Amino acid sequence: MDSNVLKLIQLKCANCNSTLSRADKFETQIKCPYCGTVNEVTGTMHQDVAAPERIILFKTQENDFDTGICNFFVDQDYAVNDIFEKVQLENVTPIYLPMYLYEGRYDATYSCSVGQKETQLRVGSDFSGNKTVKEKTVTKWTPYNGTARDNYAFLSLAFEGKEITPELAEWTRSFPYEPVYGQKFDINLLSGKGFQILPHNLDREATWHKWGVSTLEYLSEQLAYSQIPGGQQIRDFRSNCSYDPKHDGRLFLVPFWFVYYYYDNKQFFVLMDGLGKNIHGSTPIDEKRVKDVRNLEKLGKWGLWIAIILGIVLMSVHFLTALIAFVVIWLGLKFFTRWKVGSIIKTARNIRTEAYNKLSH
Repeated sequence: MDSNVLKLIQLKCANCNSTLSRADKFETQIKCPYCGTVNEVTGTMHQDVAAPERIILFKTQENDFDTGICNFFVDQDYAVNDIFEKVQLENVTPIYLPMYLYEGRYDATYSCSVGQKETQLRVGSDFSGNKTVKEKTVTKWTPYNGTARDNYAFLSLAFEGKEITPELAEWTRSFPYEPVYGQKFDINLLSGKGFQILPHNLDREATWHKWGVSTLEYLSEQLAYSQIPGGQQIRDFRSNCSYDPKHDGRLFLVPFWFVYYYYDNKQFFVLMDGLGKNIHGSTPIDEKRVKDVRNLEKLGKWGLWIAIILGIVLMSVHFLTALIAFVVIWLGLKFFTRWKVGSIIKTARNIRTEAYNKLSH
């Protein structure tokens, strides 16, 4: 058998036209993970594609993904409270995505302006012509520049198509690449396991320009920001990055779990990397809770102005009374809105936690 060729069952779903791929040549049916349609496999559906160099195996099971989904539902501040009652998680799919590994070293130069607060004395006069001295806090901006150098190693998605939405494609950048998890590709690691496999349809250069360049720029900028003295404002940041690649990209198969689900006829998703490190997704939103929190946040913002207006009114009566009223009202409203927002979020989370606990017992 040619080690450079990966033999797949590959077909288009009869219902949604999504690409379906498996490594098991003996499968007679493939269930579409996107719409649930069962597709019949014929002998003409076998195709040869370029084999990856390496593979990262799943370190999690489906029940780990189920637990991750439930915790994800509980932790979302604005998720609907009846999500566990109304959502049925079907067509949970372990999938291998094609990703190129890019490794090398980068050098970046950067420049910016750094702002530091300082107090200045301003001399003036009052309405009676008497001399006054006031303190004013201003931001003093000074030039700052430097260099950022480090090694890089990251994975970039080598696939473009309706099977992976732009949001999911963007999220694959978060896969925590560690050399210890990669191993030489062997077809026997996939046969008979029911894994969905997306063959790559972007080459090394296209993948690098689509994902690699921006990822490297992000890494170099983050390193540069970390070198700028903390606690200061930054503006006019510019950087220029060059790189020395170790190779032009090595093709990996990288494991993910994903599931699409429906709530009130709207589609949502959850995706977790096969190592169990990160999870991402979307949930139906409780619009009333969102509105209540926004109204409370507006009240907190208006609290300062309410306190100022009341303080001005009371100023004519007694200065100390006005000052106390200003502080009490401002801090009181600020504390109340934070407490109330936290209470709303916590109550909703407790409801979902209770529903999850009932479901798991």
